[in-house]
Amino acid sequence: MCLLAVLLAPTVLSAQTLHGTWCGGGETLHLDAFGVGANEQTICGASPPPPEAGVTYTATLSCKNVYPGAQNADGTFEVIEVPLENGPTRITAMLTEGGQLSVLFDTASAAKLLDRCD
Repeated sequence: MCLLAVLLAPTVLSAQTLHGTWCGGGETLHLDAFGVGANEQTICGASPPPPEAGVTYTATLSCKNVYPGAQNADGTFEVIEVPLENGPTRITAMLTEGGQLSVLFDTASAAKLLDRCD
């Protein structure tokens, strides 16, 4: 039975997706086909964008904080975008066998383990 579990583990991991929302330590990370989002207002263009399938991901990032501005007469809001000058420029993420996401930004000293929260 142990041998069967070992043989099936790579298949199970590769069937999981990096896409979704990940949480841990007061932080939220969102990965989808459009890029990477962090917490409530940070969005990052990612090259390449996160893949739907796969267990590892590395990309170059261009991040900015996005805030609502003044309300327009038609009820919509202006969008204020502030580029992050000292923000992360690279992400490395990997699904673990336990179903967590290990993520490391180039601005961090250590990887964080996040759980799926969606």
